[in-house]
Parts: sequence; structure tokens; C-alpha cells
Amino acid sequence: MADEKQPSKAALFLSQHGEKLGLGVAAVALIAYLVVGIGMAQEDTASQTVNTKAGEITKAMNQSNPKCKPPDKEPIGPKALAPYDSVAQSTPGDKWAMSFPTRYKVTATADAKIPPPTKFAMCPLTIEVTDIAIDGISLRWSAGKVGEGMREVQVEYYVVEKKFGNEEWKEIGKVKGDEKKKEPPPMTYKDSQIAPKTTYKYRVRAASKNADWLTANNRSEVSTTASNESEARSHGIFQVVFKQVLPAREGDAQKGKVYLVITKFDAEHGKVEVAKFQMEGEKIGWWSEKEGQDPTSKHEVSLKGGKGAEVDLDTGWTLKEIKLFKAELEYTVCDPQFGEGGTKTGCNKVKKKKQFSTEMVVYVDDEKKEHTFYVKDPKAQDEFCPDHGGAVVEAPDPEAAKKRKEEQASRLLGEAEKAWTDKKWKEVVAKYEKLKKDYADTDVFKKKKDEIEKRIKDGKNKL
Repeated sequence: MADEKQPSKAALFLSQHGEKLGLGVAAVALIAYLVVGIGMAQEDTASQTVNTKAGEITKAMNQSNPKCKPPDKEPIGPKALAPYDSVAQSTPGDKWAMSFPTRYKVTATADAKIPPPTKFAMCPLTIEVTDIAIDGISLRWSAGKVGEGMREVQVEYYVVEKKFGNEEWKEIGKVKGDEKKKEPPPMTYKDSQIAPKTTYKYRVRAASKNADWLTANNRSEVSTTASNESEARSHGIFQVVFKQVLPAREGDAQKGKVYLVITKFDAEHGKVEVAKFQMEGEKIGWWSEKEGQDPTSKHEVSLKGGKGAEVDLDTGWTLKEIKLFKAELEYTVCDPQFGEGGTKTGCNKVKKKKQFSTEMVVYVDDEKKEHTFYVKDPKAQDEFCPDHGGAVVEAPDPEAAKKRKEEQASRLLGEAEKAWTDKKWKEVVAKYEKLKKDYADTDVFKKKKDEIEKRIKDGKNKL
């Protein structure tokens, strides 16, 4: 009989402990089930809670806020048309907005007036030429007042314009003030860009940035009219001023002579001045550098800074004659008439003659034109009474006459001082000399005698 097969160890173990092992596996499976079941039960409860809260929020959002509903009452104030309008919602229920498209009815009456826009203007300007020199033409202008009903625009700067011949007006400069010092723009200008012996016209305009703004925003153009036109003719490159004239005496073989100042605007050295005595018959600018040498126009002159240079002073002018001028001049005198009590009743105008004497120079310029210069213009001064614009005439009342004469002297002094300020040298000399001649006994003259004498002398030197 064959040997019987022996069972394995695993089979033997299962046969002995199989029941216990099955119970253990079942117990483990039960425990796992319980754990998973409990967890799933808890998760389901949380979901229900979340869903409940979400439903409450949605319900709340869909409910209108009582404050966002249209009120039952009309707004305060005039009754509006459709005061409440539905608009796009920011949140559910908030869809109302208030508006006031109120209609107004305006009835025009005869007295109803629409005020016109404010009108603005720049001050009108008047320009004049104050001086003509070889290195430039000096200008000055003054401002008037704006028209009635106009408001003045403050000037920021001035624009100076120049015209030559048939050319268009061209801007040659802007005159501005000192903004840091808050100083207004000056009302003077010197044109140094000039050609010799050329006639120019000048004008000026006031300007301001505010004017442009007002024109654009005020429905009214700002008036910026240009000034009047002032004309001037420039000198050549030479200018000659006669300072002192010494005519030859009668019976004296020596020729007359004149102390003159030659000014040249030299292209290389700028403004050059030379003073010299010259005799009649000589060419101005020509003289001998050394005795025995021939006259020449090229001379060694001193420049600014102490340097020397040779400059050609050939002016092309010739001194033709230097002599004493005498003439009998006619003038008019007021012969006042007085009635009872010393009251002036009128004037008889009487013609008189007197001898006039002065020094004269006859010269021919570079264009072969003859000119005459008088130290004192041969013009007789009419002697009118105060009623006719002249000097005071003595009346029977000495005190009243003295008072009127002091007043007349004071007015004449004011005119002379204004002429001095304006650099009108002929007028300066004439008025100060008249003050000296006709009012030497007044207090007005005596108080300023020294100053008057000096200004007469200085004025003659500047002629």
C-alpha cells in the first residue's frame, strides 16, 4: 500500500484556526464600514447647512430694500416731470433714481436787456523821434486813455515796427519791463540798425498775453491799434557840430574860424570823435598833421580804452564862409490901453524894427548842397502882452504887475525845464534866454540864476 500523502502547513493551520480567522476579518471589515459610514454621514450634514445658508442669502438679495422704493411724496421744490426713473440695477431691487427735468417758461418784456460782453482795449499810443545820431535813431512814445465804456488791459510789452520805402512793416524789437522788480516796460527805444542817409518810418504797438485770452474768451476783440507813424532820416557816416564861431574882424586879413566836432561811425572802430579849429575855405576833416606838410584826412585818433588808430575823416564837407551876420528885423509889440482905475481895455499892435547880429557859418555838404548855420537864429521875438501869449506889460498897479510878471516867469521857467527834459536844445536856449532878458528882476529868475546861466551854455554846446 502506497504511503499516504501528508497535508501542508498552511492547510493544517487553516484547519485548526480557520474559524477564528474568518471572524477576525469580519470584525475588521465591520469596523472599517462603521468609520466610513460615520464620516459620510457628517459630510452630508455640512452640505445641507451650506445649501440652507445660500438659500437664505439669495432670498435676502431678492428682497427690495424699503429705502430704494419710490417714495409716495413729490420732491421738495417745484413740481418735476417724471421725478423717478428706473435705472440699471447695482443690486437686485435698487433700481430707482431721482431727476429734475423741470421746464421753465420765460416771457420776454420790453424792459428785458441782455448785457453785452465787456469790451477791453489797450491804451492808444503816440510816438515821436527824439534824436537822430550817426549810430542810431531814438524814439519815445506816450500812452493816452481808453475810450468811454472800455476796460484797460495792462501792457506787458511794446512791439516797435519800422518801414522803409514801399516795404511792409517789420518788427525790430520788443520793449519789456523788469519782471523781478515789477517795473513796467519803458517807453523808449533806439534803432541802431540804420543805413546812412535813409528815411525810415516808425510805429509802436502795445501787447499783452491777456489780450489774446480775452479775445478768445470774451466774445469781443481787444483793440490793439498801432500808434501814429513818425518819420526820420538818418545821417551819413559823419556828423559835424559847430561849437564856437569866430568871424574875422573887419580889416583883419585873418580868416574866420570855427571850433567843430567831427563824429564818425567807423566800420572797424565804431563811434569816433575828433574836435578841431578849422578855417573858412578848408575841407572839413582835412588839416596838416605837422607844420609844412600837406593837409590830409587821415589822422591818428584816441579810441576808448586809450588805444590809438588811424581814421579817415574825409567828410566831403567844405567851410565856404565864416562871418558876422547883421540884419534889421521886424517884430510886433503889444501897446496896451488902460481905462479908468487901471483896467486894461485892449491892445494896439505896433510894428517895430531892430538891429540883429549873430555869427554864421556857410558850408557845402558831401551832396554839394549849401547850408547856413547861425549861432542864434535870425528871428525877431514878438513882444506880446499876456492876453496874446506874451510877457507881462506894466500896468498902473505896480503890485499887481509884479505878481503877474512872477506868474509869467514861473510859466516860462516850466516850459524851459520841459524843453530841457525833452532835449530840444534850440527851444531850451530860446526860453532860458528870454527868461534872462525879460524876467531878470523877478524872484523866479534870481533863485535859479546860476542854473539858468549854465543851461543856456550847455544848450548852446549841444546844438
